[in-house]
Amino acid sequence: MIILSATHKFTMNQHPRKIFFLQVGVSLIELSIWLIFVGVVFLATLLAYQAACRRSEVARDANIITNLVKDARFMYGRVNRFDQLTTEEAIDSGLIPSYLVNPTLGQEPLALNLYGGEIVIEQYPGVSETGVFEYALIRYGSVPSGHCAGLVTAVESLMEAVAVTRFSGRPNSGADFSVKFKPTHSELDISELNRLCQLEPTMYLQFKFKKE
Repeated sequence: MIILSATHKFTMNQHPRKIFFLQVGVSLIELSIWLIFVGVVFLATLLAYQAACRRSEVARDANIITNLVKDARFMYGRVNRFDQLTTEEAIDSGLIPSYLVNPTLGQEPLALNLYGGEIVIEQYPGVSETGVFEYALIRYGSVPSGHCAGLVTAVESLMEAVAVTRFSGRPNSGADFSVKFKPTHSELDISELNRLCQLEPTMYLQFKFKKE
């Protein structure tokens, strides 16, 4: 009886400890589940925030480029003055707003976008049969690859052609443009555009537009 009682006592003393470890195990599982849940929510929130920021920045750049095109047409194109269009002239005339002008006056590049890339606007080589420059060119540098395709599609209806390149050199003819289209969205090759935009971390966009 004494032996049985001791054994019984020993067994009874183990139960609270087993329950304690069982509770700890359940608590750790619950904690792990909550940590995973919090991590998923945080990641989803971060991705949504980054996507919203990207859309906002693309819309901002699209607005800059749209205004440049419309103002250039109004100030220079309608009076057949594309031949006089240079970045310096565009700054002096107010076509390029002051917040885009390089604060180090007189230093190249003369105008900077909000990524720190250069903005160049100038007449495009080639004249019509009447000797009038029909086209102008905007060069827009250091565009992040994640913004590139969205920016092109946002402004493509204003353009005769767009080049997506790794470099800043001016195309010599329309054949040099990496992506070409008319102002009909269906003619833009989205797959090719996305491929070109992912070639480098930042890309150089060039927009050719007509005077009217």
